[in-house]
Amino acid sequence: ARHFIDVIDRHGKRLEMLVADLLELSRLESARTQFRPSEVRLGELLAEVREQHEEALARKTLRWETDLPPGLDRIWANSHLIRVILDNLVDNAIKFSDPGGVVRVRCRQTPGPGGATVSLAVEDEGCGIRPEEQARVFERFYQVERARSGSAMRGTGLGLSIVRHAVAAMKGTVELTSEPGRGTTVTVQIPQSPDSAAVS
Repeated sequence: ARHFIDVIDRHGKRLEMLVADLLELSRLESARTQFRPSEVRLGELLAEVREQHEEALARKTLRWETDLPPGLDRIWANSHLIRVILDNLVDNAIKFSDPGGVVRVRCRQTPGPGGATVSLAVEDEGCGIRPEEQARVFERFYQVERARSGSAMRGTGLGLSIVRHAVAAMKGTVELTSEPGRGTTVTVQIPQSPDSAAVS
């Protein structure tokens, strides 16, 4: 009986995650949704993300590192979208990391002719993603090979699709680099011009 209760509980949680992700994706795709930019305090946000994932980090004895240069604590973006992006990327980094590894978030700002761009890179030192799968990971419901995740709890296959839509809503870009056995880095670039960040 305990086994069946555990199975029901696991599938119930996954169904709850799936519904939440589908609602988020629908909101991102809705033409009626407005994502207004505002000042976001990166230091506070990263602390909140770490707290959100503290139990999962501890379960796999993963070290959490952030690289936030002085002067980059405040950026111009939509706070909800930035949180959605970081939550999904950190969740993936934890899921695909080996016990005892590192999950790292690097923040940088690059000047440009059209205004500055802020990059947020989430890195792990886990199993990595095979080259033939890398082009597909942003597709809806696509999941890499089960054995490579090292996690009994499967995701919904919507996390990176949500990230892609959230980044597009801020007129940014997202890039994934990965090497099997060496880890994965997902880098998000967000323009800092208020005009370019505003989306209706």
